[in-house]
Amino acid sequence: MWEIYWANVLIVVLSLAGILLCVLIVLKKKGMFHRDNIDLHILAAEGPGVGVTTDMIPELVKKEEYRFYIEFPQIAEGLPDVWGVGDGLSVVFYDSEGNKGEFKEIFHKKGEYRIKISGDNGEHGTRNIRIVDYREEIIGIGKNFLREISERVLPISDVMTLREVLDVIKPKIVSERHWVLESAFSVLEKAVYSDEDVGRNDYERFYIFVKELRQNSSI
Repeated sequence: MWEIYWANVLIVVLSLAGILLCVLIVLKKKGMFHRDNIDLHILAAEGPGVGVTTDMIPELVKKEEYRFYIEFPQIAEGLPDVWGVGDGLSVVFYDSEGNKGEFKEIFHKKGEYRIKISGDNGEHGTRNIRIVDYREEIIGIGKNFLREISERVLPISDVMTLREVLDVIKPKIVSERHWVLESAFSVLEKAVYSDEDVGRNDYERFYIFVKELRQNSSI
């Protein structure tokens, strides 16, 4: 009976040791990511009226069959990597093996930042994010859009109000797009004339409206 008892104890101990070893391996693997710097640094200051940048693709680094990706899940597909001052930005990072992590960052100053994630094996991935004041960004996009239209010989001047500019542009656009034009000018007027808060929703709507007008305008 004693030999059977000790044999069972030995089996149980070896089983527990095996389970513990597996858990430690998994935990170590899941903790392979770390941020290079706690404080992200500004690479270049951005001022009011800066035009919209093109969409940035996450840098992909391949080495020893590891791939690292960085995503901003709060930024909808088709929108540039732009986020607001003082707003919390979720950053998700993962590799081809399914290891995944997430943290939230708040940027208190306008500028372009580089987020870099590094692994214990030397792998890393980077992605840039441009931090803006949404009111300034909308006005900057609007100015660029109106400048493009003005270069097409439409009678637009700096002394005209936005409502007067709208009246000039409207007859040049097909009637099916009038609601897009009016919606865009409604957001632009809010940014230029109003004291109301201008937020992420205003920026996204304006960006999409202007993109639609650029793609489908007959001007």
